[in-house]
Amino acid sequence: MIDIKNQIVRQNLTNYLLYDDLDMENRLFVSWQIFDAAIEYLYEKIIELQRSGKTFDAIYALPRGGLCLGVKLSYMTGLPLLMNHSQLTPQTIVVDDCTNTGKTLSTFKEYFTVVMFHKPTSFFNPNIYYQETDKQINFCWESKEERN
Repeated sequence: MIDIKNQIVRQNLTNYLLYDDLDMENRLFVSWQIFDAAIEYLYEKIIELQRSGKTFDAIYALPRGGLCLGVKLSYMTGLPLLMNHSQLTPQTIVVDDCTNTGKTLSTFKEYFTVVMFHKPTSFFNPNIYYQETDKQINFCWESKEERN
C-alpha cells in the first residue's frame, strides 16, 4: 500500500518539477497520508505496550524531524509533550522521524524510542518503527531546500 501511495506522490512531485534534479527511484516521498498510516501503526504499538503493563508518562520529540510525530502522538495518547530534554524520565517516549545514521537517537538509548522510518545501516535500533528503508526520505513537511 505504501508503495502505491509513494508512486502517486512521486508522480505529483515530478509533475511540479520540485525534485527534477534527484534520483527519484532511490527516494521515499512521505505524504500526509503515509504519515497518518505510520502514526496509526505506532499509536497501536504504544497502546499494546500500555495494555501489557508498560508505563509511559510523556513524549519528547527531537527538534525538527520528530516534532510532527511527537505532537500527533501526544494528542492521540493523551501524554504530555515535553519541550525540554532535561524533563525526561525513564518512562518518556523519545520520537524522531527516522534513524538515518543513529547518532542522534543513540544519545537517548536509555529511553523508549519510536521512529517512523528505520535505516538498516543505522547503528541504533529504535524500540518501535513503522517501516525500514534504505532510501533517502523526503517528508511532506520539508521544503525543497531541506531535502536529504
